[in-house]
Amino acid sequence: MDVAQKIAGRRAEPVQRRGVDKVEAILACARTTLSDPNANLSIRQLATDTDMSVGSIYRYFDSLESVVEAALTEHAERAEREVGQLLARTESTDLGDLFQLVFEHFVKLYKENPKFTKARFSGAYAERYATIEEASNERLCATLVATAIASGLAPDRPLTSIRVLAHWNAIGAVLRTAFGHDPAHTDLYLDEARRMIDDFTHHYS
Repeated sequence: MDVAQKIAGRRAEPVQRRGVDKVEAILACARTTLSDPNANLSIRQLATDTDMSVGSIYRYFDSLESVVEAALTEHAERAEREVGQLLARTESTDLGDLFQLVFEHFVKLYKENPKFTKARFSGAYAERYATIEEASNERLCATLVATAIASGLAPDRPLTSIRVLAHWNAIGAVLRTAFGHDPAHTDLYLDEARRMIDDFTHHYS
């Protein structure tokens, strides 16, 4: 199902290809604007940038907030899909390797998209994105745990999920500090996060 179709606030489900294309155009424009922490998103600007009328925007979304929700959710779900694909094609003999793969994927994502990263951690919608990402992280950790258990790298018990989620949240806090609060020392924080992963997996085993 298309991301936008799952978001509360949608007025109409596009059935024809033209309607689907319009929704995607709206979200593409919103993503571009949201990735710039200095830009202001508005329905009128969306209409101008997509060459649609304001009424056309409201045909598919009942408010600016529902557009934002769909665009931010899409960012989080894309990261989830990429991590799932990464884990599916990885053959590892160590839980730390799996954890490190996921960590480095997010580091790469943030470093390759500096405007988005700044908006993610300090933009007008940073708090909303954090809420969406929290739910995404739980699903991501569930995928990581399932992969680890299936590969025989971790025991199949509730404590495994709790430990992985707890440590991932701790690593996430370091990422927020590195990219959002103290970007001048990003690499130092990332090195510390890597040591945390190493300590976690050694104690876990």
